Amino acid sequence: MQQIKDRLPRFFIHWVGPDVSAVRRGLFNAKCLKVIAMAKKHYTLALQRRASSIKEIRIEDIVNDLRYLKALGAADCSGFEIGI
Repeated sequence: MQQIKDRLPRFFIHWVGPDVSAVRRGLFNAKCLKVIAMAKKHYTLALQRRASSIKEIRIEDIVNDLRYLKALGAADCSGFEIGI
């Protein structure tokens, strides 16, 4: 089971909702790099995205990006298609 968990691609979505002011969005963006660095201490991120609208997050786009990375050899996505 641990081997499967180690091979799963992980992605990070930096979500800042549409109602967030420009000042707060800037503050959140400044903290984003620290959060990504913290996440990378625990696992490898295959993909990173920023979004402010739910329309910007489509599972189809994420899956296509992961498949593209797999084709480049940049990410181990074996086992990902099992869960789709």
